[in-house]
Amino acid sequence: MDWPIRFECIECNDAIKMKYSSRGLLPLTYRAKEPKDKTELTTVLGYSATLPITSDLYMKKYDAVMSMINFSPYMNLSQALQDFSGIKEFERFCKRLNNNILEDRTSLKELLPILRKKNVRAFSKKMAVIFKHKNYVEIGSYKECKRAYNDMVDICYQNLCTDVYNRQIKIPYVTRLFDFVDNMPIEELKAIKEQINESVTLSNWLYNEAYPYIAEIINNIQQLIPAMFYGFHAKTSMIDQANLNIVTIDIDSAVEYYSNGYEVITHGLPLITGLINILENGDIDRFVNIGMKGIENLKAFSALSGGLMEEKLADYVSVNKYLGGSMERRLRNAGSHNGIAYDPMTQVLECYYDIKDNNKVFNIRLIDVCYKTHIQLLHIIEMALLAYKILVKTEKYR
Repeated sequence: MDWPIRFECIECNDAIKMKYSSRGLLPLTYRAKEPKDKTELTTVLGYSATLPITSDLYMKKYDAVMSMINFSPYMNLSQALQDFSGIKEFERFCKRLNNNILEDRTSLKELLPILRKKNVRAFSKKMAVIFKHKNYVEIGSYKECKRAYNDMVDICYQNLCTDVYNRQIKIPYVTRLFDFVDNMPIEELKAIKEQINESVTLSNWLYNEAYPYIAEIINNIQQLIPAMFYGFHAKTSMIDQANLNIVTIDIDSAVEYYSNGYEVITHGLPLITGLINILENGDIDRFVNIGMKGIENLKAFSALSGGLMEEKLADYVSVNKYLGGSMERRLRNAGSHNGIAYDPMTQVLECYYDIKDNNKVFNIRLIDVCYKTHIQLLHIIEMALLAYKILVKTEKYR
């Protein structure tokens, strides 16, 4: 069944005529003249591109009247969630994103090459252009340029954390890591940094992996916003209520974002595991979980592949809860050797993660991939902010 749609501007009468079907929303014609056929069916949609859609929107089950009633994502999701106020809460969240991130989402990507070149004057001028400062004042030093960039990353982080993420991850796990670094004596922190640098050189990881990934995803963050709705409403509570889909991203981009983020996280993971080891086990090299048997220290852990890291951490309660299901080696492995079959009707990825055995398959929905990418992004920003804090605090006292 195809459903005709016409978007019309009430001021200038420009219109876009489209149709909605099992293949999604398809453009048919664009015109800037009054239509000759006044009998043409017109419907007003309660639609926002920030919202995901549900499988009911494909209109497989309803007659024409029910299709009209259920076509709006607002109506559809309010029925699925039984809480329209939750949708309005998410709209307020999106308004914050729009005001604080979307308008300047290209900034991090534009500024990063200049920051790497340590060109203070060019960085200052670019900042002035981006933020429309009429009176240009050059930033005083390269150190201040780095601080300005870090502050921009932090602003993105504050606005990308949902209420659910703050309660479940940020407050119990992330906050104590930052407090730990803040309160640590300088000499002890310098020693810890040297130990971590044996596993991952913090400055190289920050400027060559973390910042580029953050800049790229923020530059395209609008593609992930519907998946944030998924997490905003506590993902696990929605599984049986609604089959949510996503229409703002293509499968190739979603897999690429996730796979790249997986690599950045695994390379930065020694920072997190090392700090948690100190907090919980009293020694940066001490792993007490059974799964880490045979791994003698942090350096040996960092030498593992990303998939083995994930496997070894499976029973490390604190680290595993912090990661919040954002790491899935089967998805990453399948993406690395083109082992993914995608069904656009169901939005399900079949991931053939073992290149030697096609019988091993892992299924995941596209919106789950995007949800995991959002959580990955938050973790990478947290690691980047921690790395920056450690570098600034230790280098200051050289």
